[in-house]
Amino acid sequence: MERHGDAVLVSCPDIPEMHAVVYEHQRTEEEVLDAIETALYGYMQDRRPIPAARASTRRRLMIYLPTLTKAKLALYGAVLDQDLSKAELARRLGLPRPSVDRLLDVRHGSRMEQLDAALELLGRRLEVQVSEAA
Repeated sequence: MERHGDAVLVSCPDIPEMHAVVYEHQRTEEEVLDAIETALYGYMQDRRPIPAARASTRRRLMIYLPTLTKAKLALYGAVLDQDLSKAELARRLGLPRPSVDRLLDVRHGSRMEQLDAALELLGRRLEVQVSEAA
């Protein structure tokens, strides 16, 4: 993060395409999360693997992805691992292609039951872990 007047420039070493400019009157975490999800959406559109988050030894702003976003990224990873097209995933799930597009869109709300079913179909299971907030 770099401060420039009333703006903070935020970047992410794990996702080089992610950049955000946050002004003092804005909520930093929300703006940065939006920028992260937008960058991840770009990775998904290009069928590129999602970079793994690295542990940071430097003091930085930590953004935790929502559970729904993590579930969508897990489904996307399974789709890439199995080299499936969205059309093939739609066929296997018995859903129209636009429904699969939304299921894989980190900017779109989806029901967890749909993600659970899709992950199970691909031989994966979603597990949730709860930890103390920092």
